[in-house]
Amino acid sequence: MKNRLHFLFLFFIIFINCSDDSNDNTNEDILTFEGDVVLRSQEEINDFGANNYQKINGFLVILDGDAINIDAVIDIFNLDALIDLIEITGDLNIQLNDNITNIDGLSNIEKVGGKIYLYQNQSLLNVDGLSNITEIGGDFGIDNNIALKRIEGFNNLNFINGSLDIGGNWQLETINGFNNLESVSNRFIIDSSGLTEFNAFNSLTETGSDFKFLTDITQLTGFENLTTIGRDCWLTSNVDFNLFNIFSNIQTIDGEFLLTNNNEISSLNFLSNLTYVGNDIEISNNTNLSDFCGLNNLIQTNLQGDFYTNSNLNNPTEQDMQDGNCD
Repeated sequence: MKNRLHFLFLFFIIFINCSDDSNDNTNEDILTFEGDVVLRSQEEINDFGANNYQKINGFLVILDGDAINIDAVIDIFNLDALIDLIEITGDLNIQLNDNITNIDGLSNIEKVGGKIYLYQNQSLLNVDGLSNITEIGGDFGIDNNIALKRIEGFNNLNFINGSLDIGGNWQLETINGFNNLESVSNRFIIDSSGLTEFNAFNSLTETGSDFKFLTDITQLTGFENLTTIGRDCWLTSNVDFNLFNIFSNIQTIDGEFLLTNNNEISSLNFLSNLTYVGNDIEISNNTNLSDFCGLNNLIQTNLQGDFYTNSNLNNPTEQDMQDGNCD
C-alpha cells in the first residue's frame, strides 16, 4: 500500500512539473514597452533598441530633430537598433528624416495596429524594411519622399483597414508587390508621374472609396481582379501606352468616373463589364479615342448621372449613345 501511495505521489509531482514546463513554453512573454515612443536622434534610437523590445503598446514616431526647432541636431542615419520589434499596436510614423536611406531596422515588424505614414524622408531610397508586414489597422501612406526609387514587397498583406496613398515621390520608378492584397477599405491613390515599371495589386478586388491611378506608366501588370470601386474612379495621364485592358473586370463604380489625358487609348471596349456608375461620367482629352461602344449597355440601361465627352477624337453625346452611335 505504501509503495502504491509513493508511486502516485511521484506521478503527481512529475505531472505538475511537466504541466509547468508546458505553460512556460506556450506562454512565453513578448518583451513589451508600455506607452508611446518618440525617437528624435540616433542616440535615442540606439538607447531604446538596446532594451530589445519586441512590442510597443502604443505608437512609434521617428522624427529627426525637432520639426519646430531649426537648430535641432539632425543625425538619424539608420534604424538598425530597432531590429527586435515585431509589433506596434498604434501608429508607425517616420517623417522628416534627412539622412536615412533605408528602414531595414524595421524588417521584423509584422503587425501595426494603426496607420503607417512615411513622409518627407529626403534620402530614403526604398521601403524594403517593412515588406514583412501582415496587418495594418489604418491608413498606409508613402508620400513626398523625394529620393525614393522603388517600392517592392508587401506580399504578406491581404487587407488594409484604411487608405493606401502613394504620391509625391518624384523619383519613384518601380512598384512591384502587394500581390496578395485583396481589399483596401478606404481610398486607393497612386499619383506618380515617373513610374516605368509596375507589377502590383494582382489580387485587389475592391476599394471602399476612391480609386485614382494618375501616372504616365509605360509598363503595367496588375488590377486584373479589380471589380468594385466604392466611390470615384479616375484613370488619367497614361500618355505612353494603351494599358487599360487590365481594368476590364471593373463592374461597379459607386461615384463618378473620369477618364482623361490618355493619348494612346482608342477604344472603350475594356469597359464592357461595367454595369453601374453612381454619378457622372466624364471622358475627355483622349486624343485618339473614337470607339465608345464598350459603354453602350451602361448608358442605355443604367445611367445614373450626366455623360460628358470633350476633346477626344470622337465625342458622342448621351443621345448618340442611346441611339447606338458610339463610334
